[in-house]
Amino acid sequence: MTSPVTLSRIHHVAYRCKDAKETVEWYARVLGMDYTTAFAEDHVPSTGEYDPYMHIFLDAGGGNVLAFFELPNQPDMGRDPNTPAWVQHLAFEVPDLDSLMAAKAHIEAQGIDVIGGERSAQPTDMEAIVKPQLDRAGNMNKGEYDLFVADLVNYLTYMGEPAREQRTQIGILALFFLVIAFFAALLLKHEYWKDVR
Repeated sequence: MTSPVTLSRIHHVAYRCKDAKETVEWYARVLGMDYTTAFAEDHVPSTGEYDPYMHIFLDAGGGNVLAFFELPNQPDMGRDPNTPAWVQHLAFEVPDLDSLMAAKAHIEAQGIDVIGGERSAQPTDMEAIVKPQLDRAGNMNKGEYDLFVADLVNYLTYMGEPAREQRTQIGILALFFLVIAFFAALLLKHEYWKDVR
């Protein structure tokens, strides 16, 4: 019998959103989460199927990561109609009751109704936490979305390897030098061999 898997923690939990940019802004404004990274692909790594997506990651504190997928080519999302809304939720821990009450006041100040507050506080619309953009379509058309994704991918590529641009420029100069050297060698060859003919 093999040993059970040894887990250290949850790496991240992923949900779906309608607009990655608005989701990042919502979690920063309402819950103070920091955007950490994002990437976009046209094909699903695990299956290889064509399904363009944007995958964003947010720092939820304490080494916890909350992630979202924006899937522009998929049908509108929903939730399980057979499961009550109060069941589908995320729970975050705060240090003490004062912090909980301060968080409740902050969330209410954002125009979100909250119930509870002694042991826990929950927005009355659980979609606001799990799927904040469920009822709002994104405001980008396909061209704007493609441009946004291209810009983001270029930025992340640069941040992942800042020296790449300098290496590319050096490579272009090296190729240019080789082309000049080739033609110089060709001219020298003709000069040396003209008397042999």
